[in-house]
Amino acid sequence: MGARPPARTPRPPVDPRHRTRTGGTMSLLAIQQQGAVIAVRNQALAVQLGSRTVQQVRAEDLQEVHLYGAIELTAAARRLLVRRGVDVLFFSRAGTFEARLVGAESSQGERRLAQFRALSDPTLARSLARSFVAGKIRNQRTVLRAAQRHRQDHRLATALAAMRQTLRVVEDENPPDIDALRGHEGLAARTYFAALPAAIDPPEFTFAGRSRRPPRDPFNACLSFAYTLLLRRIESAVRSAGLDPHLGALHAPGRGKPSLALDLMEEFRPALVDRLVLRLVNRRQLAPHDFVDPGVLPEDIGAPPDEHADTPPDPRPAVYLGPQGRAILLREFHGDLRRLVSVEGLEARQTIAAILQRQAMQVAHVVEGRQHDYTPYLIR
Repeated sequence: MGARPPARTPRPPVDPRHRTRTGGTMSLLAIQQQGAVIAVRNQALAVQLGSRTVQQVRAEDLQEVHLYGAIELTAAARRLLVRRGVDVLFFSRAGTFEARLVGAESSQGERRLAQFRALSDPTLARSLARSFVAGKIRNQRTVLRAAQRHRQDHRLATALAAMRQTLRVVEDENPPDIDALRGHEGLAARTYFAALPAAIDPPEFTFAGRSRRPPRDPFNACLSFAYTLLLRRIESAVRSAGLDPHLGALHAPGRGKPSLALDLMEEFRPALVDRLVLRLVNRRQLAPHDFVDPGVLPEDIGAPPDEHADTPPDPRPAVYLGPQGRAILLREFHGDLRRLVSVEGLEARQTIAAILQRQAMQVAHVVEGRQHDYTPYLIR
């Protein structure tokens, strides 16, 4: 990774609750200090390092808890978090998602039965899949157009033209079948990622296309980690909507594969994650020394399923976010979730987190026959 610049002033071992751009308290507790213990004291969560209590947080102030590596969650803390409906996500020390702790599942069995019946209908499944793909391609084009406004690079113009043609095929009145839609989505993704380097300013951040398991450069490390965060947030929204996250339209069901969450995730990959990573890199909020390359084995680094990486899994060592870089990305990601944005057709602005939930509910209404078409979330 090259010579290291002078070290920054160390951050606290336990990330403090973050502030959003509007000054509100962030609802994430992320703990990276190895050996920390999460216990309960005075009906609040207490983060302990040895004999010291370094932080106390009320469970009602939290939506998610992230535990990285060797962090102990006591039985009392587990019961409190489940009772309060707080999702607890377990990651490896390197940032690989491993498991989640959630409370009782939704009891909306009728909605899940409607989901199964609806997605067994090839016409309805194709309609949903087309909306997911079209939303993703439209948002990818918006990301490239934003970059084109400040840069003169033929790669951007070429990609935009090619993706416009792909979008026309996807949105045709006689849409292709789901296998063909997957092919068009993959073609658009390859075109998009081939042009994305033109949107990156700092020369120290190189990007030669998507790589995963392991990510082989800092930009890919950011994408993989942030896609993991996004997938888990959308999976929570799908469960809250009373839907089965493993039964989707665009992504074929597979063992342990959250297909519907992956479907809904498509339009938000460029809308939330790609824009976030470009912002962090181009504003130099992340630097090369925020990443580590310790020769970790590929199976220790993970990312959500991505059928369109340019190469198969690579046995070479991974590059991934170090603790400080991860803290920066977590803060900005959860800040963006709380950011208010305008949504077409709605007078009041909504947070991105609320939009994720709204999109999941749209799918529920479509499969129940209460809404004809799914409308993807589009950025401006």
